[in-house]
Amino acid sequence: MMLRTSGTINVKRFSIAIACIVLLAGAVKSLAQVPLQLPTDHEGIVAMNALQLKQEMEFRKSIRTDDTGQILGALPDVIRKDYAAMETKGGVSNIAHAFGDYLKKNPSEIKMVEARLEEVQVALKAAVPSFYRGIFDEEMARILLQQDVDLPAAEGLAQSGVALFDRGDCLQDDRFGAESHHVYDEAKAKHPVPFTYHAEEGDEHCAQSLAARYATLGKIQAKRGNVDEAAKSFDKALKAHANADAALGVAPIDGAKGDEAGELEMYEVASLTGALSPEDVKSARALYAKLNPGSEASDYDALLDARYARTFANPVVDRDAKVPPQSPQKVVLEELFTGADCEPCVSPDLATEAVLKHYGREQVVVAVYHDNAPGPDPLTTATSEARAKYYGTGDSTPHVMVDGKEIEIEEGPPSHAQSSFEIMTKAIDPLLATSGKASLRVVPQMDGDLVHVTVSGDANSLPAKTRLEILLVETEVSDTGKNTLRFQQMVVRAAAAAKAGELGLPVNSQTSISANYTFNLKQVEADHLKYYDDYREGFEKRMSAFIDKGYFTRAEIDKMAQFREPRNLIHSDRLAVIAFLQSEETKEVTQSSYAAVAALQDGGRK
Repeated sequence: MMLRTSGTINVKRFSIAIACIVLLAGAVKSLAQVPLQLPTDHEGIVAMNALQLKQEMEFRKSIRTDDTGQILGALPDVIRKDYAAMETKGGVSNIAHAFGDYLKKNPSEIKMVEARLEEVQVALKAAVPSFYRGIFDEEMARILLQQDVDLPAAEGLAQSGVALFDRGDCLQDDRFGAESHHVYDEAKAKHPVPFTYHAEEGDEHCAQSLAARYATLGKIQAKRGNVDEAAKSFDKALKAHANADAALGVAPIDGAKGDEAGELEMYEVASLTGALSPEDVKSARALYAKLNPGSEASDYDALLDARYARTFANPVVDRDAKVPPQSPQKVVLEELFTGADCEPCVSPDLATEAVLKHYGREQVVVAVYHDNAPGPDPLTTATSEARAKYYGTGDSTPHVMVDGKEIEIEEGPPSHAQSSFEIMTKAIDPLLATSGKASLRVVPQMDGDLVHVTVSGDANSLPAKTRLEILLVETEVSDTGKNTLRFQQMVVRAAAAAKAGELGLPVNSQTSISANYTFNLKQVEADHLKYYDDYREGFEKRMSAFIDKGYFTRAEIDKMAQFREPRNLIHSDRLAVIAFLQSEETKEVTQSSYAAVAALQDGGRK
């Protein structure tokens, strides 16, 4: 795709200029690369973070304008001032996005971009380590591709991004980023959790980064018609790490050769990265249906489930001794707030899965609420949002509550799951060693599309303002987000409410509990589907100011608010009900109960 032009813009001249800039920036491997020298001690990291934040605020104060041209003009001087905030992954990415914002508003002003890009490249070469310059070049290549700007220039920048990648620098940057995140969390947490950086997470992130750089290069080469070169770049990307762009790049190449089985396999690889667009999801399912006549949608999900199960296993090792039950039995409630696109949620997600295996449901029950953090999660519902608001999670994930009290857990990739599991069991075990203050029994039965729930129990003396919460949960749902976990446990689908906008049912007696409630599965599914539309409308409303200022088009905002595919349909054979008593004032959970949904005779869902 060639540059959109108007007037006397010379496309060829722009391409040659960019190519020269790439060479000046040190895109060839023979040129010396300046290694990173990031602090590794706690005091040094704190000092560096403070300096970066201070200088970023100074920069923002110095440029109080929405004029993207003025911002571009100021960048070379800012970079030359040796701002520590610019010598970071985020800093150079922000510089690239400044060009993206300008191109979006001024698509024909290529001469301006050419001049400013050359100045910025020279300033970066003098002040910024080569690893971060490579990030800038790859990001600029991606932006030029997205903005429909000269592809020869984009290819040169993408090649530079690949050439300037250094694994040692990447590992150093990844560790610094992880330690910096911990320093930030440590300052906020009431009871900070000890943090350990695991080398395997650096290996994983750096493999992902290299794969992304090769994938960007391959996409540009494919768009320019260089299919053989694109295939080589995509292959290098996939050898480095599973990557959706690379897999989706190979898929049509295989398809064009008549290798539809190979094409489908690439869709499988891409699907399990969680990065497919709704359109790609539909294409994958359509190809599977074509190759498997008479199959159902669930068959393709089963195929992905099997592939995932072959390639990933929960790393948590259960070493803890079982806690003997007390009498009367105290049943502990764990509530997890998570998001399918949330990488820090992986550790508590896997730890929670291990908790489910470690304890029986007569000891611990688990409710998992999905939230749109950081991106749209198709398992999020109005119910999960209401519970998040009740606890004040601030639209963030992850959060773990044990009997209504938040505990600090170790966030991060799978390597942190063992620590999170041990933190959870240490919070749960003492509660199990106490006697229950109340008894609670839940009996759910299915009759067609209806789930009738009866809850009964008694207590010595419940808090004055106690509510009975009743949750309908699906014990396992297959769905892959960008954090790549597929088997979602104990997903909350709906909650009982006395009236709209309320949580739970009032308890009118301090000594006895009795309640009946019915969930209509068709209504739950319809409400969930409506929630998707409500979320999109709300997101567009929140982002309207950015649309008005030209930072995003309405189409881009619509894309940001898209769910990969609807997950509102419920598997009735995986349903269970959780009931628990919770104080409105303290949020303490007095007692909980769990039961799988049983079908009445001939009363199962048709």
